[in-house]
Parts: sequence; structure tokens; C-alpha cells
Amino acid sequence: DFSANSASNPAVAGSVIQIYCTGLGAVMPPLAAGSPGLNTTPYNITVATPTVTINGVDAPMQFSAVAPGFVGLYQVNAQVPPGVSSSAALLQVIAGGVASNTVTIAVQ
Repeated sequence: DFSANSASNPAVAGSVIQIYCTGLGAVMPPLAAGSPGLNTTPYNITVATPTVTINGVDAPMQFSAVAPGFVGLYQVNAQVPPGVSSSAALLQVIAGGVASNTVTIAVQ
């Protein structure tokens, strides 16, 4: 529903969350430096699909591209896996074999 995640507004298992990050690499179609991501299909999809884990469980990917309308910001949509529940679930994005810093999200 595009609302911010918090202890009072946790993501529900099975829902799709949006993760914003940097450093996911090349996209197709390519973008010129300083250009915003496309706002319509085909978007600027990442060449290498990152993986997302929540509490060590793979979160199925839905979307990975330069965030539409933004410069240098990527958007990754992933589904919260069933069975994950925590007020401080550990989330990590892995792209090109490199793991991001771990952040916490609330999951109901």
C-alpha cells in the first residue's frame, strides 16, 4: 500500500515490499549518467537480478530496476516469505555476489 514500514505498521507475510537502494549495476535499456529511470515499460531493469533475504529466507523477487523518475536510485520489490514474523526481521539485498548492509523491518 506504499506506506512506510514500522513496528506499528508491519509488512504482512505474503505482501510485496519496496526496497530502495543504490549500487545494483547495469540496466537495460541503459541510462546515460544523470538520467532518471523510465516511468513506463520497459523501465530500466537491472541486468543482474539481485536476491533478497528476510531473516535468512529468500524473498521472491517481483521487480528490480532504476526507480522510475529517479537518478541513481534503484527499486527492488520482493514478497515477504510465509512464516517470517518479527518486529525486527533482518533484510539483506545481494547483488553481483556483494551483500548489502543488513537493515531491519517489521513483519507480522
